[in-house]
Amino acid sequence: MKNMWENLNPSQKKELDEIVKKIVQEFSPVQIFCFGSRVSLSSRNSCFTSSEKQEECNYDFLVITPSSTRQENELQNFVSSKYKNGTITIVNYSNDMLAGSLAIGQKFTTTIVEKGIILYGPNQLNESYRPLKRLERNPDKLKESLELSFKNAWGFIDAAVERSLNENYNLTVVLVYHALEQACRGALEIFLGYRPSHQSLENLMNLCDNFKTDLSGGFQRDTRVGKKLFKALISGYSKAQLDVRFEVEKELALKLLKIGESYIEMVEGFCKIQLIKKN
Repeated sequence: MKNMWENLNPSQKKELDEIVKKIVQEFSPVQIFCFGSRVSLSSRNSCFTSSEKQEECNYDFLVITPSSTRQENELQNFVSSKYKNGTITIVNYSNDMLAGSLAIGQKFTTTIVEKGIILYGPNQLNESYRPLKRLERNPDKLKESLELSFKNAWGFIDAAVERSLNENYNLTVVLVYHALEQACRGALEIFLGYRPSHQSLENLMNLCDNFKTDLSGGFQRDTRVGKKLFKALISGYSKAQLDVRFEVEKELALKLLKIGESYIEMVEGFCKIQLIKKN
């Protein structure tokens, strides 16, 4: 916990403090942990304009709430509307969910509780949270779960290829989106011991950055072109389902399909290597 906090600069600590105050005021959580931070710097120099430097800070929060009802979407929407210097990805557990996951030694929560930064709430854990013994999942069960995730991912890709051949580019993009979701979920289970069920694709990819920044490389989301492409995927996915007049351009759909195939192949490779290490 201490090492992670020491890696943050004063500016980061201040902006974390400000957003935490807003979350506390709106949702009254029990505790807030920061379990990931990523900073990207960009600069521009030209003899025609003054030099510019831009810092983008991305964080991952585990927010513990007293209610038994999940508030993940509400928390995420609220934080996204308040924080503009990057992204904050929210994972929400209730008090009971956290206690239950720690009691069985879930890797995801035990690691965060042991090594994350407590941004809000008591520094000492409630005794009902004990024990904090981390248990690794059975490798055979993990392999079975991984195979299912990527079977689903490639199934979506195959369907996307078929739709592209039929010139249904709207559905092509929707299927690519779902294929990427499956791949990210499989990776998060293997690397973090986390099985997300309600996270958006953007949040899933943000969480994947906790263990392998290369996983963002498929879309190169840290570049202007990559961000534009990823934004087009998210936008195309939403509009293709909600607006009957919307049409995804052929060139964009085929490009996203190609990137999606490469990304899933890359993620699957990383996961297989990780699974071998666990054995």
